[in-house]
Amino acid sequence: MKRLVLCLNVEKLAPTQWRNYDFNSFCIFQGVNIAATTTGIFKVDTGNTDNGTNINAYFKTHTSDYATSYQKRLRTMYVGGEASGTLELLVTNDETNERTREFTLDEQTQRSAKISIGRGNGTYPGKGRYWNYLIQNTSGCDFSIDMIEVMAIILNRHV
Repeated sequence: MKRLVLCLNVEKLAPTQWRNYDFNSFCIFQGVNIAATTTGIFKVDTGNTDNGTNINAYFKTHTSDYATSYQKRLRTMYVGGEASGTLELLVTNDETNERTREFTLDEQTQRSAKISIGRGNGTYPGKGRYWNYLIQNTSGCDFSIDMIEVMAIILNRHV
């Protein structure tokens, strides 16, 4: 049976979810996270893979029109944090137009990456009222994002 695990960090009010985490019980024993299934007991959160498979992680922001009904073009985004590998940014406007960009952050220190979104090219109009962003790891790298800043140009046109 496939399971969905939800966890809430009550100090930061930060929720996390895991899919296909097929354990039926958990405990911390002598400082080690232990999980059980019908087939055995396992140490969890001890490595960078899930039994040899990369751990895919992502988060998606809410959709926003930035408190204006005018259309916007995004030129640049700044993403701050740290990562042990390459990250992927998926920018979506008006729920149908998407653009993907890869970027890297320093693994040792908190840094910002400047990501050029650019103008549209026929297949991606490059403008819209509503925008959201998805950031995901590639090859299972660890990452932590603490800042997203968007440089938007507000157009003279209502939607």
